[in-house]
Amino acid sequence: MRMANFLAKAPSLRVTVLSSYDAIQEDGEFIEFGDRRRFELQRPDRLRVEVERSDGDRGGLIFDGKTISAYKPDDNFYAVVEKPGTVDAVMVYIVKELQIPVPLARMFTTTFPQQMEKLVTSIAYVETNRLFDVSTDHLAVRGAEVDFQIWIAQGDAPLPRRVIITYKNAPGKPQFRAMLSDWSLAPVDAGRFAFTVPAGAEKVPFIVRESGRRSAAEQKRGAK
Repeated sequence: MRMANFLAKAPSLRVTVLSSYDAIQEDGEFIEFGDRRRFELQRPDRLRVEVERSDGDRGGLIFDGKTISAYKPDDNFYAVVEKPGTVDAVMVYIVKELQIPVPLARMFTTTFPQQMEKLVTSIAYVETNRLFDVSTDHLAVRGAEVDFQIWIAQGDAPLPRRVIITYKNAPGKPQFRAMLSDWSLAPVDAGRFAFTVPAGAEKVPFIVRESGRRSAAEQKRGAK
């Protein structure tokens, strides 16, 4: 809870999340895919996320307090939607309405402590782990839908350094794994949240995908 409250109260933060997840194929084989995301957040209403997937596909998303801009540099197209509000509200909109996956999205909201209290049923202390650049507390956490392990830095800045989530009620019990590094709580330059349309880029609309309909590539990779 110290970790959750620390993140929720941080006026700004930056972190790199290197994650991987299990995509269970039709024949039951587990295939691992991954991505790297860079989060930059300035509360209450600024957000930037850059992502590079394991196949090299790149993309990004910027929220400036009034609009959400998404872009794909390799394909040179972008989309913009009006959505004034806070980072909390926009994070929910991105995940639920636009159906854009944002791993660990709860961790970047001010309601993270309250959500943790609702989700967690038990916590066990595993050990003090000294394999990171700082000593961390390794915790095993259980919930109704998922179990997870988390490694949290000891000291005055209890920042998460590693997370493993097990979807225990899903067929095959797939896992999501993430390493969190390059943390910074310094204010983020305002220019990082200004979107400039790339030269020659094509504007396309945001499309909310219908439930149950996925592309062949998505079916192979699996939903996060």
